Amino acid sequence: MLRALRHRKEVRRGLVMSGRHEKFYKRVVAPVMRLLYGRAMRDLFSAQTLEEQRVIYQRRIDGVMWRTLVRHGFSERILKFVLNDPGYRVTIDVDSVGDYILERVHHTFMNHLAKDNHWLAFTFLGRYPHRSTLPHYLLRENYEAIRSAPTKVEIVTGNLIEYIQKAPDGSLDKFSLSDVTSCIPQGGFDQIMRNIARVGRPGGRVCYRNFLAKHQVPEEARSTLFRDEVLSTSLTHDDKAFVYDIEVLTVKGWPARAA
Repeated sequence: MLRALRHRKEVRRGLVMSGRHEKFYKRVVAPVMRLLYGRAMRDLFSAQTLEEQRVIYQRRIDGVMWRTLVRHGFSERILKFVLNDPGYRVTIDVDSVGDYILERVHHTFMNHLAKDNHWLAFTFLGRYPHRSTLPHYLLRENYEAIRSAPTKVEIVTGNLIEYIQKAPDGSLDKFSLSDVTSCIPQGGFDQIMRNIARVGRPGGRVCYRNFLAKHQVPEEARSTLFRDEVLSTSLTHDDKAFVYDIEVLTVKGWPARAA
C-alpha cells in the first residue's frame, strides 16, 4: 500500500507506461525516430502488405545511419543505463549485441507486418498506434477470457534454484521461465533444468526464452526434457517478441532425482 501511494502519479497515468524500459522508448527512442524517420516510420507501420512494407524499409530506412543507430542503441551499456543498475550482468553468448539486434530487427521488418506487432510499435514509436496493436492481455477480445479463467496464483519471492530444489518430485506440470536465461550463467540454468526433469509431471510443458544467452538443456536432462523442434522453430521465427529464441520442451516419463 505504501509503495502504491509513493507511485500514485504513475498509477493514475497507467502502469503499462511507467517502467524505466517503457520511459526510455517513449522519451528517447521514439523522438529520435520521429526526427530522423518521421514519415517513413509512419508509412512503415501503416503498410498493409509485406511487399509494401519491405519497399519502405529497404528504400527509406535501412542504411548506414539506421544500422549505426541500432548497433549502438541496443548495447549492454545502454541496457544497464535503462535498468538503472550498473552491476546488472547479462549473460552474452553472441559475438556482437548490436549486430544480433540488427539482424533480428531486419528479419522482423522483412517477414512480419509492423502494424500488427505491439513490440515493434512500442520500441520505435513509443506508443501503441491502434487498439488492435496491443499486448494480448490488453486486447478487448481477450478480456473476458482472462477475467473468467480459474487461475489461482501463489506469489513466492525467493531464489528460483532454491525453490525448485525443494519442490516434490512430479509436483509441477507447467514452467514459464521467461527471461531467466538473461540473468543466470549456464551452470545455474543446468541446475534448474535438472530439477525440472525431477519435479515435472509426464506430459508437462516447459517454455523459456533466450535473448543474448543461448542456454540449452544439459545432456543429463535430455532423456526427460524433449525439445519440440517444430514449435520452437516456428515461435522463434514468428513470435512478436522478435529478439528472443523461444524454446518449448515436453516432460517425458518419470524423471530421475536431481541434485
